Amino acid sequence: MQSNKSYLIQAIYQWVVDHEKTVQLVVNAKKPEVEVPDQYIDGQGRIVLNISPISIRDLDIESDCITFRASFPDGIHQIYVPMDAVMVIFCKENGQGLSFDEKGRVTGDGAHSTTGKKKKGLFKLLK
Repeated sequence: MQSNKSYLIQAIYQWVVDHEKTVQLVVNAKKPEVEVPDQYIDGQGRIVLNISPISIRDLDIESDCITFRASFPDGIHQIYVPMDAVMVIFCKENGQGLSFDEKGRVTGDGAHSTTGKKKKGLFKLLK
């Protein structure tokens, strides 16, 4: 059976967009095949991308990758993120979302703040 990660990402994306909030994606930019502007990768090899419709063009969430065009201070870039490089998808305004482990399994509620510090979410993973 195919991984459900892309479906979960699409669901969180749509939920955040429906509420007219900002969708952010945390990506492990050290993974092979990731195509993002290197100068925006943090010291831990991650990049936070705003994937809200107002900020990007041509978003495509497939079972194996996420692609879109995004504007950065140095110009427009074609972004390619393999699904296994997606670490977290969350709403910037309230920190709610989902985080994933290396195998694509949900590891937590993905609650984050824009400062990069973990924020308390409204739900937790039951085991």
